[in-house]
Amino acid sequence: MTTDIISLTTYNKETIEIVKSFGYTNIIILGKKDFSEETTNNTNHSLNIFLGNPETISRATENTRAILEKKKVVLIYNIETIEKKDKLHYRSSGLNQVLCQIAHNNNITIGISFNTILNTTGTVRAILLGRIRQNIILCRKYKVKMFIGSFAANTYEMRSPRDLESFGITLGMTPKEAKESTTFLPKSLSMLKI
Repeated sequence: MTTDIISLTTYNKETIEIVKSFGYTNIIILGKKDFSEETTNNTNHSLNIFLGNPETISRATENTRAILEKKKVVLIYNIETIEKKDKLHYRSSGLNQVLCQIAHNNNITIGISFNTILNTTGTVRAILLGRIRQNIILCRKYKVKMFIGSFAANTYEMRSPRDLESFGITLGMTPKEAKESTTFLPKSLSMLKI
């Protein structure tokens, strides 16, 4: 059962077909969305659609520790984009051993957004990839769950689960970790009746 998180502004029958063709069984839609009547009346597809609200799936901010200490949060993503500059002797990747321990104790998953990497270029992309590699090492050491999702803003930014797994392996995940990182589905999400 593979899962992807997307943040499309509109969601219609074509989007469902694209998601199904990639092989996803679950899709989590972030934020407030516009669902067409054509989509909500269609009940013959085998795709589970969930609505992720900012209380359960949160984007990282300057105060990451406060977000990680909340009991409602199940996934936090874009941690590597918080810090502007790296220090001289280490990367400011947004995670450290204290935050990883809190995430492990509260059963919070660390999310990696493929869309962030896709929409950056040059030196900024290289810095983000290095920070993500460091976060993967920290998550592995402190046994924190990881998730790789496309977080697509439009249908052209969506990627198949195999592409995201390969991306994870390239960043330093083991094949088992990469496979597990595309299967994220918390119990606290509300399923849409579509």
